[in-house]
Amino acid sequence: ANDDGTLAVTEYSGEDLNVVIPSSINGMAVTSIADKALLGINATTLTIPASVTAIGSQAIAYAPNLESVTVEGMSVTFGSDAFVKDNKITRVSVRQGSTAETYFKDLGLSIEYIGPYLTSDSVSIKVNETVAIPVSNVSGNASYTSSDDSIAKVVDGKVFGVSDGTADITVSCPDGSVTFKVTVKGLKMSPEFGKVTVGYAKLFSLSVPEGDEDKVVWTSSDESIATVSDGLVTGVAVGNVNIFAEYAGKQYTAVASVIKNAVTLPSYNTNAKKYTKGCLGYS
Repeated sequence: ANDDGTLAVTEYSGEDLNVVIPSSINGMAVTSIADKALLGINATTLTIPASVTAIGSQAIAYAPNLESVTVEGMSVTFGSDAFVKDNKITRVSVRQGSTAETYFKDLGLSIEYIGPYLTSDSVSIKVNETVAIPVSNVSGNASYTSSDDSIAKVVDGKVFGVSDGTADITVSCPDGSVTFKVTVKGLKMSPEFGKVTVGYAKLFSLSVPEGDEDKVVWTSSDESIATVSDGLVTGVAVGNVNIFAEYAGKQYTAVASVIKNAVTLPSYNTNAKKYTKGCLGYS
């Protein structure tokens, strides 16, 4: 018994070759494996529960027949030579991102993951697009939660981009849970700043998915300066005006700078006896 009311494994005296350390004994949590507690154990498989957070020096060293090790905890400290390589270990099962994963990889051992694991810790998508969930080994009934459903959520087993921003998606199942980040690329106005001549029109656009162009609602902040219809901005008077495009409940903004008509008539060069070239190409 430890001072905090938990237990430490100090010895194994059984004959079972498939050893499973209990997570508790008589209602007391098993939290550690003492130094040399399982030194030279004859087992072929060993399972260490998530309750164990410390494995002592040479705790499981020189186990000549040990082939498979499972460490269920996320944060476990390992003493010096807790395991050594003079055994037959060919299979190590750990939680992704755990200290055990790092420890056994440093020993040069291949890793298998317990429960769900990420094939990528982040994904990027566009608004109204979907992408596969980057999680493998999901067992049983899984649930999906988003830190912000207004940005990204899971629909029909895929990540769906709702609006621009970032959100965390958590996948939970009986064997554990993992979380990955979703970045939804915001739509862009093109141009973000454009010049429009009085009496003329310029086309503005919002980068919505193909086929959704008619779902965009266009408005002008001041129709005395410029009007807009289906993205076509027409200059009315000199000045600056905001052009708004509303899509999927979110508003995007561009600026139209309306300038006066700069067309000038050509001048007559009396010396050369000909017209100089004006901005419209008169000669």
